[in-house]
Amino acid sequence: MIDAIIFDLDGTLWNATLPAYKALRFVEDKYGAQATDYDTFCSLMGKPMDEIAANTMEGLPLEKKKSIFKEFYSLELALIRKEGSILYPHMVDTLKKLKDHYPLFIVSNCQEGYIETFLETHNLGELFKDYISWGERNKPKGENILYIMKKNSIKSPVYVGDTRGDELAADHAGIHYYHVDFGFGQALKPYKTISNFKQLEEEFLPDLTEK
Repeated sequence: MIDAIIFDLDGTLWNATLPAYKALRFVEDKYGAQATDYDTFCSLMGKPMDEIAANTMEGLPLEKKKSIFKEFYSLELALIRKEGSILYPHMVDTLKKLKDHYPLFIVSNCQEGYIETFLETHNLGELFKDYISWGERNKPKGENILYIMKKNSIKSPVYVGDTRGDELAADHAGIHYYHVDFGFGQALKPYKTISNFKQLEEEFLPDLTEK
């Protein structure tokens, strides 16, 4: 029996690529790096931040990229707070309903402060019991899922994400993976595929939704 729902963030709950890409292009231009095109940037969503750094800002040594990325992080969060981002349709209403029946969590490969920016910008902090980012522990997503499970004494959660990496993380943690097909990636053999938040609501609250 499911006792919690753990969510990915980018491509699952929101799309913040426009302000994030604007921040990346600013630092690339500032330090003379080769411009990363938007489609390439979107294809990197959901990956650990060190992997994103390795595949952007071409022409700069990796160690230089890592130091520059700290500037990118700060600018990205500032732009998201200023310009906002795209919340997927019915996401907020669905999570409010789910919260009454399951504890909700976020596990993301983002930098420290990114999840907090999502929660603060859209006033969603009360919906989630706990969260962890790659930046807080520098651990793979699968390990962070296990960390959240142990910390919060949950035994049978599911993970909701949008990429093959999310699927592999759920497999590593030994839990079912629900793949949303409106995000940035694909899955190989998800437990179930979800096309919108209304469908997610029907999946987890079958007795409260109309068939």
